Amino acid sequence: MKKLRIAPPLRGAVMKAGLLLLLAVCFVLHAQAQPKAGWSLHADGGVSVAAGVAYENINARRGFNISPAVGGGVDYRLNPLIRFGGAYQYASYRREQLFTTLGAEAPVKAYGSYQVMHHDIKLGAEADLLQLLPGFSVPWLGVYLGTGVGCTIGYGVDYGVFFSTLLTQNGTTTPVSGPVEIDAGGTVTFSSQVQTTNDRINFVKPFIPLSLQVEADLGRDFSVGVKGEADFILNPADVAPKQFFSAGVLLRYHF
Repeated sequence: MKKLRIAPPLRGAVMKAGLLLLLAVCFVLHAQAQPKAGWSLHADGGVSVAAGVAYENINARRGFNISPAVGGGVDYRLNPLIRFGGAYQYASYRREQLFTTLGAEAPVKAYGSYQVMHHDIKLGAEADLLQLLPGFSVPWLGVYLGTGVGCTIGYGVDYGVFFSTLLTQNGTTTPVSGPVEIDAGGTVTFSSQVQTTNDRINFVKPFIPLSLQVEADLGRDFSVGVKGEADFILNPADVAPKQFFSAGVLLRYHF
């Protein structure tokens, strides 16, 4: 069987034609990706970290500081510079306390687990920073800096395991938390007690979000990007974290 061979001049022509076709496709995509006013929906996913939690980790397992985060939202692009809208995100955070040395005060905490799920809702506006650069035009790329106001709704459980030693002497039972004095001729009984607690956690706190997103258009209807966000909790007290940090990827549909 004879193999089909392309002569060098014809081969060069084929390469030139392919390059011209690629340039034409890129030109069409760029022409279709001009910023325009209108609505868009986006979905995003990534990871979230809670900072400034009053409940500290002690000998916690790896990965307790990072949790998955998913969300989405709707935006309206007013002009090439500004868009505004609302977004929702669900995430959680955990803390663990595993004591290798028990304290002397009774009851003694031996183990603790703290887990909170939170729903974050926010309204805000974003500005495309590339539109502020004079003479710089990349219509298919956007770098958005945003802020606004939000509310986080958290709920979870604080679980603990406590040990204590009890002393019963002359009919009176007291917890042992130090040296013990025993009366001569009396009846003394030592016993151990295990206690578990399961407290509910609930909070509703406002926050100020600060976000940065980089998005690239894939034709007229879709764009993909990466995002990072920091949420600063107002009046966290001892029940809510001071900040939430998240990072992830997003897919946007323009309609």
